[in-house]
Amino acid sequence: LSRWSHAQPGTVLMKEGEAGDYVCFLASGEARVKKRGRLLNVLTAGECFGEVALFSAASGVRSASVEAETEVELINIRARSLQRASNTCRMHFYKAFLEVMATRLSMASARIANL
Repeated sequence: LSRWSHAQPGTVLMKEGEAGDYVCFLASGEARVKKRGRLLNVLTAGECFGEVALFSAASGVRSASVEAETEVELINIRARSLQRASNTCRMHFYKAFLEVMATRLSMASARIANL
């Protein structure tokens, strides 16, 4: 279902505007998320990225770039692999992503409210 990989500091893991058919989990290390060159977030072990392009019905295009800040270990899951997983596996996976998206939406709302 997944593929593990490593990347060195400075490696662009995903590039804004490119097509994307996989999601990544940061198993170790730190990565920076940028949109149009502006820092959006710093990711640490256990966090994911790339889900917007993967789950967006309309575009399938990366909405931000992600660059390794330190040496990182990644877990990649391709859309095609996820589609072949059991219904139970997919249900748990999608539920976890709904929780991630709800948390990110809540954080974004709080940031906007504080502007």
